[in-house]
Amino acid sequence: MKKILLNWTHRKDCAGGAETVYEYLNKVFPNAELVSTKNLFGASSFTDFLKQVDQYIINRYKKDKNILIIRDAEVAGITDISMVPQITIFGNPYESINNLVKETNGVETNLYQGLEDDWLTKTLKNTKSTLKIATSNFIKNEMQKKGVIIDKIIPNCVDINIFKPLNKKTELRKKYGIPNKRVGIWVGAPHPELVKNFQMLLNLISCYTDIFWILITKNEMNLKMDNTKIFCNISHKEINNLHNCADFFILTSPIEGCGIAMMEAMASGLPCIISKAGYFWDFWDDRIGIQIDWKSFEEHTNAIQNINKIKTNPRQVIIDQKLDFETWKRKWEEI
Repeated sequence: MKKILLNWTHRKDCAGGAETVYEYLNKVFPNAELVSTKNLFGASSFTDFLKQVDQYIINRYKKDKNILIIRDAEVAGITDISMVPQITIFGNPYESINNLVKETNGVETNLYQGLEDDWLTKTLKNTKSTLKIATSNFIKNEMQKKGVIIDKIIPNCVDINIFKPLNKKTELRKKYGIPNKRVGIWVGAPHPELVKNFQMLLNLISCYTDIFWILITKNEMNLKMDNTKIFCNISHKEINNLHNCADFFILTSPIEGCGIAMMEAMASGLPCIISKAGYFWDFWDDRIGIQIDWKSFEEHTNAIQNINKIKTNPRQVIIDQKLDFETWKRKWEEI
């Protein structure tokens, strides 16, 4: 059966959760066809865009019944495409994001307004023949509230042969222009601001001027703060190098689908300060570092002060929880 990996984009070897997942899927299914929907269509609305994607899927199926679509939930399914064999990956907690902006009067309210009603409710009716996979128990719980029965949970993974301790901190800091002082690292997208709680990070950077902060993103970022250095659209190898420049990793997000950035930092051996989000919504191990309430500035500051004073072994947690790529690959091959 011919497999088609359908996603917004297929940028490889860069910071980004969805991009990394589909890069890994392509390693599992090297003969699969990669289809990037944002390169296929343009539309005046999100709904119209999804209708075009759905029609593309149906047309492909009419031409060749021997296909299997592997896609993220939000890239298609606003019309009935249940006749097409497909595996749908649920990895984005849109309902919780909507609730978050309502509860906090967040600036991104308009960003997701109507999005759930436009596609998620209709997607419930259009996944009759789809194997539905969630990336974490949090996502499974989120979907069940909407009546979506998840068939299988396959958490995201990290390639521990790429993300690993290098024990070359002095050499790497010199290479990347990182000063010889305490260094924190953050990986994510600054927009939408509330989804990653970016203002909290900015407050911490302003508060801890004695700490140098590495920020890695796939989006351009215009931030003028003397104690930061921004890296945009860099490779996984370079992300790992920068992890190895740092003393701790911090994630300020209130919500994550799974949390690939966290897992990559853990595999690199970095003590982590993370919120109760994604895979870590219902799992914790003190060897990871310190878990904090995303809303509490005090908990963030206490964690920063103490993270390098406690004993951690986050890489071993990745191995023990079987969050490595080879285990993930076997799970997908068994489907």
